[in-house]
Amino acid sequence: MVLIAPSVLSANQMNIRECIRAIEEGGADLIHVDAIDGVFAPNIGFAPKFVDDLSRETRLEIDVHLMFYNPLRYTLAYAKAGARMISAHTEVLTDVLGRHFIAIAKEFGFKAGFALKPFTEPPPWLFDCLIDADYIVPMSVEPGFSGQKFIPQTFKNIQLFQEHRKKNRLNFKIEADGGVTQDNARMLVESGVDILVAGASVFNSDDIKGAISSLKRCAQI
Repeated sequence: MVLIAPSVLSANQMNIRECIRAIEEGGADLIHVDAIDGVFAPNIGFAPKFVDDLSRETRLEIDVHLMFYNPLRYTLAYAKAGARMISAHTEVLTDVLGRHFIAIAKEFGFKAGFALKPFTEPPPWLFDCLIDADYIVPMSVEPGFSGQKFIPQTFKNIQLFQEHRKKNRLNFKIEADGGVTQDNARMLVESGVDILVAGASVFNSDDIKGAISSLKRCAQI
């Protein structure tokens, strides 16, 4: 079953409770939270305090995307705040750090994912780590801002991980993040995506609840 994860970076922060209720009623499966340090990506995202507050407002699992230059320094803070899924970028990790990230996830009980920018070449160590990782995020926009257009290169990246998953009989999920809309949701799922992260296409809609329901319909194959 494909999971829908609305990204609250696009939500109206003055009405965040109403936004959360709307996506819950629409059938969202997760809540995607962008944590951005202003160094790795040119924006500022949500701190652990926001995740802690959010976890008290919703029954949905929180999926945190760490766009940090030093993600391991803050991983535990987000896990303790209530994040049930956390992804870190391969561009700032090494083999040793990637393994350490997975070890932290196993110890503290959250799902560990690895994210890549659209034009990043996957490092060799990543494929070894995917044996133990829970998900992979081949980004479909450059990290930092919501509302960007989907980058077609993403389909090639998704295919790479889908083929690796099948060939090696692995169980990690594939998450599409950036520029996800009702127009490309079905193609993404057909290519192997399990989790659709949608921001602007949900929260910029006049009917947030309806936008979630529409994404779910479009994602059915």
